[in-house]
Amino acid sequence: MCYDIASATLAKLKYAQHRADDPEYIKQIEDELKKISASLHPYYTVNGFAHPGLLVFTNHQPYLPQVFSWGLIPSWSRSLDEAIACSQLTINARGETIFTKPTFKQSARFKRCLVYADGFFEYFHFNKQAYPFFIKHPLGDPLIFAGLWDEWVDQSTGVLYQTCTIVTTVANPLLKKIHVKPGLEEARMPVILNKSEQDIWLQTSIDEQDSSLINPLLKPYSDQLLAHTVKKLKGKQAPGNSPEAIMPFEYPELALLGI
Repeated sequence: MCYDIASATLAKLKYAQHRADDPEYIKQIEDELKKISASLHPYYTVNGFAHPGLLVFTNHQPYLPQVFSWGLIPSWSRSLDEAIACSQLTINARGETIFTKPTFKQSARFKRCLVYADGFFEYFHFNKQAYPFFIKHPLGDPLIFAGLWDEWVDQSTGVLYQTCTIVTTVANPLLKKIHVKPGLEEARMPVILNKSEQDIWLQTSIDEQDSSLINPLLKPYSDQLLAHTVKKLKGKQAPGNSPEAIMPFEYPELALLGI
């Protein structure tokens, strides 16, 4: 679930307006976004297992845009091999277990972040085929996912790794219709936060009561989202990392199903 996203093209710089209302803060954020744009390449489609850099705002620096690698590495990882192996399993974090699972529980309490994306992809499975849908905000605004982050230092090299994961929850009606796969027990979706929820999510945790503040945010998104099918993202005919990857593409067989 949510292994493919379109992330932070920076074409509209709407990200700044979503993090702040104060013109001074907006100007500061826009300046920082311009500085990091060289390292934050446009991803029209990118898979989480490639560990791309994602645009995040952390609870430690809520008005400073940063680029963290997708796939969380816990600070207690003992070696680079263990860190790499862990990052393959932490593209997503189930919201129901972030306060109890060892990999995530410290981040859930003390290191939460907002992950900004232009949209995400989900797959509808039919007749042994996987059909990608692109899901986005109806006004073209960025989607803001609830995320967790951590920092790990490779003691053998001194290299600092800053990484993150996207928190997921049960699917809303739209995603239940799309996220269909044989054998799938439960359709899922990213936790998408509105503006008031973002500030709550970024509050620094200090005691065991934090879960009661955070858990209500871990719910299906109730506002409107738009979804359309796109070309297959894998295979010889795949559009690759280009604007074509998010353009509508119709499949006649799905039209017959009313999808």
